[in-house]
Amino acid sequence: MKNFLFLLTILFSGILFSQVPENIKNKDTIYFYFDHGKYQKCTYCDAKINAIKKNREHYKFKIDSLHYFTFIFNLMPQSDGKILDVKTLKKSFLRRNKDIIINIDEILEYGMENIANAFYTKVIYIIDSKEIKCGKVIAREVYFRSSFDH
Repeated sequence: MKNFLFLLTILFSGILFSQVPENIKNKDTIYFYFDHGKYQKCTYCDAKINAIKKNREHYKFKIDSLHYFTFIFNLMPQSDGKILDVKTLKKSFLRRNKDIIINIDEILEYGMENIANAFYTKVIYIIDSKEIKCGKVIAREVYFRSSFDH
């Protein structure tokens, strides 16, 4: 009986782990909710620190030295001429779009590698919890890097 329950648990866990990446694969745009909690760090580079990286923000989700995501937002045009998008959304966007907003709990629950593999072809935005004011949410388009890069 114990073996049966163990096998059932393993099968059920596999179904749960595959749900988030499958759900993400069907979407063009994904949002990450960054709340500055445990495993999360934001650094800002300005022109005084480094002229090449001026006006650049790095949002990191880091479990340990081997497992991390880095999201890079840069105000300067990229080498290909692209300028990253910044959206102002209503706060109700957070409630209505839970299926496309990933937070640290989901990253920990489903595994960083499973989630990372689903992101390489997506448009990704960061929602910084410190930038939610007066019923407005700022979403910044970012570049995605991780320890799981191909």
